[in-house]
This record gives sequence, C-alpha cells and structure tokens, in this order.
Amino acid sequence: MICINVTKVDGKINQLTIKGHSGSASKGKDIICSAVSAISQGGCNALENPKCFAFTCEDGLLDIKVIHEASIHDYQVLDTILIQLKSVEEVSKDYVKIVEKGK
Repeated sequence: MICINVTKVDGKINQLTIKGHSGSASKGKDIICSAVSAISQGGCNALENPKCFAFTCEDGLLDIKVIHEASIHDYQVLDTILIQLKSVEEVSKDYVKIVEKGK
C-alpha cells in the first residue's frame, strides 16, 4: 500500500511523505504507482523555489519538507499535488491511503 502522510501548519502543507508501493500489479505494470509517481514528480518539477524544501527521494519514498517559508505559488503546488493524490486514493482505496495531520 502507498501511505501518504501530510502535515499542515497554519493551513499550509509543511510536510508531504509518500511511502511504499501499491502492489496492484507487477513492477513496471502498476498503474497506481505510476500515477502517484507522475503526480509527485510533476509537482516537484513545478516548484519555483526548490531551495525552500528538503527532499528525500529513494525507492518507494518521497519526502518533501518545507525548511524555509515558501512562496504562495509553491504552497499552491503542494495543495495541487495533494488534490491529485486524493483523486487516486478515491478510486484505489485498497492501494492508497492519505492521512492528514494539523490544521
């Protein structure tokens, strides 16, 4: 299962962690993992100031943490990533789980 943990501070995403593999199909044919990867990678590419973030990227793990106050644009990108991941979760509840903490 892909576990996605989101921590918010003052209504803004402060940390987004995506961990695991969906296991819905064999490696290279898993459309759920592909969707989550495309959303997260595309979102990271859309950040205008990546120096405001600490990234950890390994097999089965992407962790994005705000380390310096980010721009409104970058917070909107993080929100967009989360909205898109929620869309994947909606149709793949057996393979994707999102947990949100904070406000």
